[in-house]
Amino acid sequence: MAHLTSQDLLDDAQSATPTRIGHFRWVICGLLFFSTAISYIDRQVFSILAPELQKLIGWNEVQYGYIVLAFHTAYAIGLVSMGHLMDRVGTRLSPRLRPVNLEEPPAPAT
Repeated sequence: MAHLTSQDLLDDAQSATPTRIGHFRWVICGLLFFSTAISYIDRQVFSILAPELQKLIGWNEVQYGYIVLAFHTAYAIGLVSMGHLMDRVGTRLSPRLRPVNLEEPPAPAT
């Protein structure tokens, strides 16, 4: 029976560690950052377009406030309800619950 040294154990432990992921995790972090940035920019579209929409449609400041309030309320309700749904069904099933499957193009009209 061979005698094991601490160096042998260390070598075995290092050879058993998984291979490095590499830069893939930073790609994922970058995608998450840019999707969050686009989400925040998207929420500011109303404030950027407000002067033009007020001229075009004839809104006043109070009506514009109601529209922004409705948008942010719907956004908050959707965020909370989708978070609750994700907690209930898990992250593996949640992509199947999307109303539109972005991976498959729509069928051509005949």
